[in-house]
Amino acid sequence: MRKLILTAILPLACLFVNNSYANSFSLTDSVKITHVLDGNISEWGTGKFETDKETNVQYAVDHDATNLYLAAKIVGMPLQMKMLSMGMDVYLDKKGKKKEGTGIHFPMRKEGGFGGGGGRPGGGQPGEVTKPDMTEMRDRMAAGMLFLKTFGFENQDEEKTQMIVEEGGINISFDWDTEGNLVIEYLFPLQLLGPTAALNGKPLGIGWKINGMESSVSGSLPTGPAVGARGGRGGGGAGRGGGGGAQLAPSSDSRFREQSIWTKYVLTF
Repeated sequence: MRKLILTAILPLACLFVNNSYANSFSLTDSVKITHVLDGNISEWGTGKFETDKETNVQYAVDHDATNLYLAAKIVGMPLQMKMLSMGMDVYLDKKGKKKEGTGIHFPMRKEGGFGGGGGRPGGGQPGEVTKPDMTEMRDRMAAGMLFLKTFGFENQDEEKTQMIVEEGGINISFDWDTEGNLVIEYLFPLQLLGPTAALNGKPLGIGWKINGMESSVSGSLPTGPAVGARGGRGGGGAGRGGGGGAQLAPSSDSRFREQSIWTKYVLTF
């Protein structure tokens, strides 16, 4: 895996993400399951994945006695750029409903997008169209994906920002596969949702929401693969929220409207 180009990132981040996009560690529960959080979903097996018809996002859910595991494969650069610019939320509802009260923001919304998605890098001539450097683009994306925000979990009154690797907490790992798909793996300690006895046999509502882009106040639509909202990079703002007078783009264009994926999963112990 490629080495990150981390610029203007907190030195603390280097303790967690120093050699690759993914944070590799194994989590097992006896012989029931083994998941390696490394941005590689080969150990999941294809049978566990479902595909959302609208977005083509592939997703899977699993659990053991202590953790809930999710995996998502984001197919295609346009959807990846939308997600990485505007943010994505993951929701967990203990009553099996499509409710957004508990979950995480990751990636968090990037203020100003990523830029440098094409054009004429390296001093090209005006009007010259050059192919984007995908390695450089992914390095820039990854450098802004070191944090997540949690909300609504047990005994949590306010949103909390944490790094994507936290001992005893929610953990995330991600990487791009050989076909350019973005793979994200998640670990949620079940204790964050409440006592195991109260969860046993109950359906859990699980949702992913890719936030919609916005047009400018004048109504003109952003162009190019890297479109964002206001401000800087890396750590970003919350994944939810509207925009300071910005006008929503037409809902018929999937690039600009929010897109949600929901599934139910029954926890058994």
